[in-house]
Amino acid sequence: MSTGSAAAPSRQARTTRRRIFILPTAAGMLFGVTVFLMLLGSINYGLGLGYVLTFLLTGVGVVTMLLTYRNLAGLEVHAQDALPVFAGEEAKFGLDLVNRTQLPRHAVEVSVAPGVAVEGVRTVGWNDIDAAASRLCTIGMPARTRGTLMLPQLRMATTFPLGLFRAWSDLQLQAHCTVYPRPEVRTTAGPSSLAEAARARQQRQGSGDFAGLRGYLPGDAPAHVAWKAMARGAGLVTKQFVDGVDAQLWIRWSDLPSDMGIEAMLSRLARWILDAAQAGHCFGLDVPGYHREP
Repeated sequence: MSTGSAAAPSRQARTTRRRIFILPTAAGMLFGVTVFLMLLGSINYGLGLGYVLTFLLTGVGVVTMLLTYRNLAGLEVHAQDALPVFAGEEAKFGLDLVNRTQLPRHAVEVSVAPGVAVEGVRTVGWNDIDAAASRLCTIGMPARTRGTLMLPQLRMATTFPLGLFRAWSDLQLQAHCTVYPRPEVRTTAGPSSLAEAARARQQRQGSGDFAGLRGYLPGDAPAHVAWKAMARGAGLVTKQFVDGVDAQLWIRWSDLPSDMGIEAMLSRLARWILDAAQAGHCFGLDVPGYHREP
């Protein structure tokens, strides 16, 4: 049976009857062959009880097919963008399975559709969804290269209740993950302005805007002692002043060695940005085609 063409990508999808396909599993095929052989034996030997058992099992198979289809029909899937990751990490897309009916759903599996060339995807296991409820699950994908990682075509399937039939629906949901360049692992010195900015910040302390009070240290200028606070019983404390503007730290593409490859340069640039952010510096970025003030 053909699965048909995939629907246009959207943030959410609903498993309608036109999007659900059902086929017997290996166990279902064996069950059908067994029932057919029972029917032949009952006809050949004229067994009345054999007819009863054969038709009873046939009815069980038909009802099972209906229950398998109904377990998947009417479910909604809402896709969520994954949080940004670095190349080499795992992107985690959120999938919200919504059941708006009064029938609980059991053993619903979400995986990448067959034929999609994606390796290392963590399949969402069997999920039970209560009536008029939802269930949030995640599907993990390896982010091997920088750029934009799109959620591939998914398949939602179930074999509930007896595993004789498998119903599935292929869904193309619109969700993405921003993959940053992998930061350079080897510790390297940042741009020369990084250390200069830190030193300039320390040198500027002592004048400018009032930043707060700290305990008195030997050597503090008497003019910076908070005499009014001391008179109120706050003890001997010193006023702190810092300039309202930090030293401008620039991370520039031109600071990178010209003999490095593009990916290596981006990797080092990512390391510099992380180091500057972790150090609490206010920094600007200047790369070809993009300029951001501190």
